[in-house]
Amino acid sequence: MHDIVWAAAPFFRSTETKIGRIKVILSAPPGYGDTVRLQLALLKKALPFFEKSYGAYPYATLKVIIPPRSGDGVAAMEYPALFVSSGPWFVKGIFAAYPALVTVHELAHQWFYGIVASNEVEYAFLDEGLSEWSSLNFLQMLSKTSSPLLPSSLHHIDPFDHLTSLLSHALDATLPVSEYCQSDYAASVYSKTAATLETIKRIWGSEHLIKTLGHYARNFRFMHPTPDALYAMFDEHYWPGFSKTIFRPLLRSQTAIDFRLRHVHSTRIGQQWHSEIYLSTNSPIPLPLWLSILHENGKTSRLALRFESGAIHLSHQSTSPIRRVVLDSERSIVVDANPGNQQWPKSTVEKTQWFSKLLYAGQLLLGMVGP
Repeated sequence: MHDIVWAAAPFFRSTETKIGRIKVILSAPPGYGDTVRLQLALLKKALPFFEKSYGAYPYATLKVIIPPRSGDGVAAMEYPALFVSSGPWFVKGIFAAYPALVTVHELAHQWFYGIVASNEVEYAFLDEGLSEWSSLNFLQMLSKTSSPLLPSSLHHIDPFDHLTSLLSHALDATLPVSEYCQSDYAASVYSKTAATLETIKRIWGSEHLIKTLGHYARNFRFMHPTPDALYAMFDEHYWPGFSKTIFRPLLRSQTAIDFRLRHVHSTRIGQQWHSEIYLSTNSPIPLPLWLSILHENGKTSRLALRFESGAIHLSHQSTSPIRRVVLDSERSIVVDANPGNQQWPKSTVEKTQWFSKLLYAGQLLLGMVGP
């Protein structure tokens, strides 16, 4: 054990269950019955999922604490074999989303930083960043199955979409904790690392990424790995130099990455429509993505693109005028901080932005009126 914690309260009520060979003990204040049931149900799904992905959980017990409102300052904290989750006491409808995210995220910490035992202060992205991606990846799987563990309003909504609003504030994700101010820390370490990993997953495949992180977690158990160990795993499982040319530049970019569809201009000449499409990016590396062109006659053209920092000009000819153009139509470049400028005509504000604000406001309200 490289970290310990102790928790007690005269009113705690504990519930025990077995998940495989592991005894799970969840302690909570009175009145949190629905939250306890939700979090235990999530653990029954998530614990085997993470064990399969990252290796066996090495302890006989896992303890989970849901703090009272007066102890919210300790919520969402992780230690080997124990983590502090969060409420609220009311978890119906959309309000089930927040405790679900916290529970799964803190469970992922049992591997990152826990089992690998990396330095969470010096190499925060090995801790919070890997846990954030792992938890969102699990919730993404649940959302696709319309799981009753998530509110119906979150079914088929990509949990990675909520990262977008934070990426514009992100700095280099690989710095020590002391190098960030409070407003930059979450955007850089949590969101940027998760978005980078998800971008790699969507371009080169989910199985490849899970295998890479799984080998990292298994090979470096209790060995206090540094970032070089993770980079070496990517070089081994993708190609030599992958971390230098792809992974690290995305993590360490100093400005918000933006692939932009700047302008579309069409002219009719005879029976043909001649269109000029102007694109730009400030990406530190070229990434493959698709451009989709929808015509008035219903036909769609798809062009594979790969362009580095700067501008690109495409000429397109068709027998039908263009109705819509979408850059990164596969939504593979999750590190893009402003996907709203990737469509022509311009799209409206994404629904996940107002949903995230509503969820946050509801969470604050329930925190004030809970038992």
